[in-house]
Amino acid sequence: MKVANAPASTPIPLDVILGEEFMLRFWAKVDRSGECWIWQGSKDRQGYGRIKSPGKRVNLKAHRVAYAMVHERDPGEDLVLHGCDNPSCCNPLHLEAGTHSDNMSEMYAHGRRWSRMPLADGYTMTAIRP
Repeated sequence: MKVANAPASTPIPLDVILGEEFMLRFWAKVDRSGECWIWQGSKDRQGYGRIKSPGKRVNLKAHRVAYAMVHERDPGEDLVLHGCDNPSCCNPLHLEAGTHSDNMSEMYAHGRRWSRMPLADGYTMTAIRP
């Protein structure tokens, strides 16, 4: 059975993710030994952690779930930005809600540019670091 990746605006079921069972399952997949808390579970091609939403056939982005757990609110249409520039990081101190424009400004400030790079399954946007 294929599980779909959720777009950024997919609602996060707060009643489920704030439950003890899900929280234990979630944080067991996070290595909190360093400055960045690295997601150890499944990741997408860009390195963002993903976790299956209980009872649904959709993967949620781990950093968005971490943000929602700590702030007890769904970020909704907002993006959840990584101040550390590490897509696998789930440290709530490194995460903040922002707009697409905020994300592009942050990307530019960190010296990243986007370019189309050929991959086996076609063309995909890939970050280029100087």
